[in-house]
Amino acid sequence: MRITILLCLLITIYTYNPPKLTIYIESLCPDTGRFMSQSFNKLYESKIRNKLASSVEIIPFGNAHELEPIEGKRQFECQHNEKECFGNRLLLCAQQELAQSQYESFFICYFKKLVEVGRVKINIDESMTECFNGSTGQMGLLKLCEQTEGNELLHKAGLETGEHDYIPYIIVDGKHTKEYQAEAEKDLHSFLCKFNNLEEECSKTLNLRGLNYLNEEKVKKENNITFKEFKDSLRKRGLISN
Repeated sequence: MRITILLCLLITIYTYNPPKLTIYIESLCPDTGRFMSQSFNKLYESKIRNKLASSVEIIPFGNAHELEPIEGKRQFECQHNEKECFGNRLLLCAQQELAQSQYESFFICYFKKLVEVGRVKINIDESMTECFNGSTGQMGLLKLCEQTEGNELLHKAGLETGEHDYIPYIIVDGKHTKEYQAEAEKDLHSFLCKFNNLEEECSKTLNLRGLNYLNEEKVKKENNITFKEFKDSLRKRGLISN
C-alpha cells in the first residue's frame, strides 16, 4: 500500500500537463500583428511545441460588438470599422476550412503583411491571397464561406470571447494576469519554456531558424566574431541542434 502511494506521488511530481492557450485577436489590430508575426511565430516554429502547450485556441473577434439584427441578419460593429469585421470573418473561415497548422501559418503570413503595410493601407483580400501563394481558388473558398457563414462564425466567436481589457489578450489555462500577458506577448515561446520549467530543454532544441531574430552586425560587434563562428560556438555548446 505504501509503495503504491509512493509511486503515485512520484508520478504526480514528475508528470506535468502543458497549459491550454486561448488568444483573442483582431484582423486589423497593430498589436495583434506584432504578436502573431513575431512572438506567436516563434512558438509555431518550435520543435517542442507540444511540450509547451497542450492546445492553442485563437479567437478573431476582439473588441467587436454584436448589434440588433436588421431584417433577420446579424449585425456587428468592429473596433476598426467594417473592414476589420470582414477580416475577422475571413480568419474564422480559414479556421473552418484549413487544418490548424495551415491556418496558423496563414495567420502569421497575413499579420506580417499587416505590420509591413499598416491597417489603413492594407488590402485584406489581396494580402490573404498572397498568403495562399496567389491561389485565387483557395481564397475563393474563404470568400464564399465569409459570405454564407461569416456572420454566424463571428457570432459564435463573440460568444467565446470573454471579458478583456486589450487585444491581443492571452489566457493560460483559463487564467489571465498582467505578468502572463507581458511575458507571453513579448516572447510566447520563452514564457512557455519558463512556465513549464523547460528552459534547459528549450535552449538545447533552439532551431537555427531562431537565429534569424539575431542581428548579424550586433553579433559581430558584441562578440568580435563572424556570424558563422557564433553559430558554430552555439552548436559546440549543444545550444542548437543542427
